[in-house]
Amino acid sequence: MLLLGEEELDAQEFERLHHEGDRLLAAGHPEAAAQRLRQALDLWRGTALADIPVGAPLAGHVAVLEEMRLRALEHRILADRQLGRHRELIPELRLLTLHQPMNEWYHEQLMLALDAAGRRSEALHVYRVLYRRLDEDLGIAPSRPLQELHNDLLSGTSPTRQEFQALAARAMEQGLRARSA
Repeated sequence: MLLLGEEELDAQEFERLHHEGDRLLAAGHPEAAAQRLRQALDLWRGTALADIPVGAPLAGHVAVLEEMRLRALEHRILADRQLGRHRELIPELRLLTLHQPMNEWYHEQLMLALDAAGRRSEALHVYRVLYRRLDEDLGIAPSRPLQELHNDLLSGTSPTRQEFQALAARAMEQGLRARSA
């Protein structure tokens, strides 16, 4: 039997750092949160359990780990946005929207970052591309929050940094409540 300490399993270390980053973000410490979440995400190399044959018994665990990774990434993006790192996020968010072209959350974050960087016309273009993709592929329109952001961008009334921080805090609180339920 192989005995390992808790810190010797990447998945457990990832989970510890992820939860610590979440707590820091919810407590209003985005700099420390971003650092912890980066540390957690740096433990990832490819997909979860990539070097292990995954059958039915492990498929659920892999799905949970992948969802945790996505959640950590989203929270790290929120922390960076709170810190005003809009321009730094744009390349990463563009890549994420290319890899997940129907993920509205990534598109929303890209639109917000572009707008905060003074690139409103590009933010509107991101919406138009997503709208067309959702309409053509699924026959649906973007979600109401994304439509509202689009309208805010058109009218020049997109969320201020303080409003974003309040929205991010509420999102974190909801995420933490859901996790403890």
